[in-house]
Amino acid sequence: PSPTYRLPGIVRVLGGNGTYWVSDVALLNPTSSPRKINVTFSYVKLGTPGRWERTLPFSLPPYGMAVATDFVRSWLGLAADDPDGYASSYVDFAPAADDPAPTAPLVVTGKTYTPSGKGSIGLQLDPYVLQDGINAQGSRKKLVLSGLEASAKARTNIALFLTPGSTGNVQVDVRVLEDRIRSAPRFL
Repeated sequence: PSPTYRLPGIVRVLGGNGTYWVSDVALLNPTSSPRKINVTFSYVKLGTPGRWERTLPFSLPPYGMAVATDFVRSWLGLAADDPDGYASSYVDFAPAADDPAPTAPLVVTGKTYTPSGKGSIGLQLDPYVLQDGINAQGSRKKLVLSGLEASAKARTNIALFLTPGSTGNVQVDVRVLEDRIRSAPRFL
């Protein structure tokens, strides 16, 4: 548990079949103290240069929870049919200067999906703390992601983020199990 988090992959973009990919965000205060949290949405508006940010303080009562359906539309005050895309984005959560319990943990989660009349298709988004990031001060880490798929029916997207103030390169090796006997490298 942490009082600060980054939640990646919070988007609002028109998909290939004319439906929007949208993101919901949920924030929970699991403590008996009221909380005041600075929520910063950092994004790229497709077709425009630069990165944009919007920070607002958000108050939660003890054990209170807030859910924003279609977070980007709600946070930026967009019309339901806004045709612009908002991507390469994340939401940061941090205690405000006047938060009564700045070291107390928060619970954050999100999902990005495309809604339809028959349900939705998408994925859960998990937040991380910046200390979990791979950086020059940390050890070199290997991550294994199993169950990835690229086919005519589905694909797996992978996003890599730099921690604030860092620069660098990453090597990504993709190994595909062929015939369930040996693996063959595929390079990006």
